[in-house]
Amino acid sequence: MAADPDGSGYWLAASDGGIFAFGAPFFGSLGGTTLSAPVVGISSSATGAGYYLVGADSAVYAYGNAEYLGAPTQQG
Repeated sequence: MAADPDGSGYWLAASDGGIFAFGAPFFGSLGGTTLSAPVVGISSSATGAGYYLVGADSAVYAYGNAEYLGAPTQQG
């Protein structure tokens, strides 16, 4: 789970990459995508206009304005 920095809501990430937005904007998800490893974490971007998903295999998936800064793999 990650909170929107402006306090308006939060995001829940499922292990299949699905995102559930509650009061926070939805920027996309990996739901329905075949992943090599489950999603194990989510973090808000600094501005709240995006988020990062992290896979158990160290993959990082950036959505919205979340700037991709590098990882072994990237999708999204």
